[in-house]
Amino acid sequence: MWQRRAVLAFVADSIDRSITVEAAAATVRLSASHFSRAFRISFGLTFARYVLERRIDRAKTLLAESVEPIAQVALACGTADQSHFTRLFGREVGVTPLIYRRIHADPARTGDRRRDRPKRDASVK
Repeated sequence: MWQRRAVLAFVADSIDRSITVEAAAATVRLSASHFSRAFRISFGLTFARYVLERRIDRAKTLLAESVEPIAQVALACGTADQSHFTRLFGREVGVTPLIYRRIHADPARTGDRRRDRPKRDASVK
């Protein structure tokens, strides 16, 4: 029986860095191929897909709860640059990180007061 908890902890601790199957397999002393097979059987998805889903979850949390620039969120989620992160996030979530933040951010927590502003009257110039 391989150690699921150790792998989950490894992913959680490494979410902001590159995570390879080989490195994860080494944490539980399995070959990469055996690890991949065991992971897929245990979790019902590939290791790469699991890591991607954890990164997207982390990004959603950071976008909703912080005022960090999207580039910083991208780095905190292990992606190399904002452009790649934006494409990846959009493909997985269906909206860009900026739109996600605008929809889900708590103005009191993030300091975003734009939602609290009164609407501008179009007749006033």
